[in-house]
Amino acid sequence: MTKYPEYIPPAIPGHVNPPPAEYQDPSSFSFPGIHFTRNMHIDFTIDFNPRLLHGEARYTFLVKNPSATELVLDICGLTIKYIKIEDKILDYSIDNLSSPIGNALRIRLPDYLAVGDQQNIFRTIGYSTPGNGAGHQAGGALDWLKSEQTSSGEPFAFTQCQSIHARSIVPCQDTSAVKATYSALAKVAPPYQHLTVVMSAQNVPLRPGETGTRFECGVPVPSYLIAFACGLLEQRELSNRCVVWAEPSVVNASAHEFAEVEDMLVTAEKIAGPYVWGRYDLLVLPSSFPYGGMENPFLTFVTPTLLAGDRSMSNVIVHEIAHAWSGNLVSCQDTRHFWLNEGFTVKLERRIIREMRSKAREGLDGIAGRRDLDDLILSFGDNLKYSTLVSQLQVDEDPDDYFNIIPYEKGYNVLLLLEQKVEKEGGNLHDWMREYFKANEYQSINTDDFLRLFKEAFPNLYEKFEWDTWLYGEGNCVEYGDLDLTLVHQAAEFTDKWLDLFREVDSLPYDDAVEACRKQLGTDIDDFETWDAKTKHGFLTDLRGKIAANESPGQIVWNGKCPGYLEDIHGFNAIKNSEVRFMWCRLALSGCYENVLDNVNEFVSMQGRMKYIRPLYADMNDIYPKGSNATDLFAANKNSYHSIAVKMIERDLGLDGSRKTR
Repeated sequence: MTKYPEYIPPAIPGHVNPPPAEYQDPSSFSFPGIHFTRNMHIDFTIDFNPRLLHGEARYTFLVKNPSATELVLDICGLTIKYIKIEDKILDYSIDNLSSPIGNALRIRLPDYLAVGDQQNIFRTIGYSTPGNGAGHQAGGALDWLKSEQTSSGEPFAFTQCQSIHARSIVPCQDTSAVKATYSALAKVAPPYQHLTVVMSAQNVPLRPGETGTRFECGVPVPSYLIAFACGLLEQRELSNRCVVWAEPSVVNASAHEFAEVEDMLVTAEKIAGPYVWGRYDLLVLPSSFPYGGMENPFLTFVTPTLLAGDRSMSNVIVHEIAHAWSGNLVSCQDTRHFWLNEGFTVKLERRIIREMRSKAREGLDGIAGRRDLDDLILSFGDNLKYSTLVSQLQVDEDPDDYFNIIPYEKGYNVLLLLEQKVEKEGGNLHDWMREYFKANEYQSINTDDFLRLFKEAFPNLYEKFEWDTWLYGEGNCVEYGDLDLTLVHQAAEFTDKWLDLFREVDSLPYDDAVEACRKQLGTDIDDFETWDAKTKHGFLTDLRGKIAANESPGQIVWNGKCPGYLEDIHGFNAIKNSEVRFMWCRLALSGCYENVLDNVNEFVSMQGRMKYIRPLYADMNDIYPKGSNATDLFAANKNSYHSIAVKMIERDLGLDGSRKTR
């Protein structure tokens, strides 16, 4: 029997405000201004053979409009077995729309419910689902892994519900405008009852007559934060409120990698305010997890690509911790306002890193983000639709198409600029953010709400700031705040040395050129070996950026020999830190360096993190080696990727009949 960590009571939540009656999320069929989910309980059984989730969901809805004749929920790939209220079976229909966001489940309300205002109604829905969208173009949340795809030799299942994929595992109002508490009773079908189930909720005792594992999330959350995983898992304690779960083969490495989690939490609380959730646990997932981390409350899901061995990837954990305030406690109303989640989170993340490391480290991360932003904007070409901070998402568009770094990096940079302008007026933006989190806790807000709150706190600055350009303007940031550039300059100086060397040795035979580089660099080679992974990544990022922009004095020399010099002297192909490895692979592909192809092929085949695999497939397709290499490799790997990743890579490569910019 699995031993779960000790229950720590979360703070008692305040009242959650429903949106106005006329509100509708463009990515949801539901009407939360008419019916608003207060609580949901899910009984579900995970069946690895034939890969189905069997569920029964019970809901408490707040009725805001008693004259409504139907209740609409979001679904995708679900088979509905029955819908009832008390013991009465209700009529329903499913819109068979060719929509990229799934389907609408329309439930006919009995006449006797249409009385009174603010009435709570209770409803039960029985269903089954493969959880992956059942072939629907939207994809789904649930990834099923065969035993040969895991290190434990046991099957594994996990969910990834952001942005709109909770509807593929349970009928729901799948919009972050709705925040509800939930509970669950989870079972695993034979012969896999020995596997552990964990959730984005805390384990609580079973009630009389129950079997399985019971969980409760007593803090209201949007549907995309409902998550579970099932597999052969072990845990290691990191502190009295933190454990890490992982498969047995990586659990000790995971405990080592994330040993600083408690220090991160303490630092975050000093900056953002009390941590209201009680526990903060981690789950290291198998390699197909499509993101770096997912801020599921109580249990952050993370990719095994973070297991570098030297804790050099810990900023991802800081980012997910920051979400406990920005995104989870105070949520964006819908995907159009996603920057309120991610921009605030990156700002808080880098402030935590600044406190724990240095201002120079914040500067290094900030400049790397700006380089990535430049790269993304350039890739858009003339189609800058996806570059606005407040997204232009419309009805019947897939919000996954808008998933990029704009809300993260453009959001961070507007807040950094505001911070420095606030300081000039004698204020402190992070003090205001702390008040902002407290004033809006448990709520979902939009950009207009943010503007109103900022205006109340800083009326003079509000009137002078270029809000329309920042929030709704296309293209890159119009202005940047200042950063500590100490580490950036260190990396840039080394970049310039290498660019000079590329020009100087270009006419020499290859082996002579390598020796000339060694001689010119001298002790700089050993010094480079002492740099941490972040600074090495900064060097590669700077080098790639200058090559692309031709910013170095004189003519840039960059051909297939140049990555070879770097490899022979610094051994980049052997580096296992995923961020450094990724940037090296992109840089080397841009130079058509044949000896990086095995590294790239292995990297995209061993893990499914979209941040890495989407650009690398695109680079292989567009830059080097071109031909069918990228599509053939993707075809060989696609069954090991999450359905969200498959959908997006097919679009990147034009395999779905379109070609969309990542």
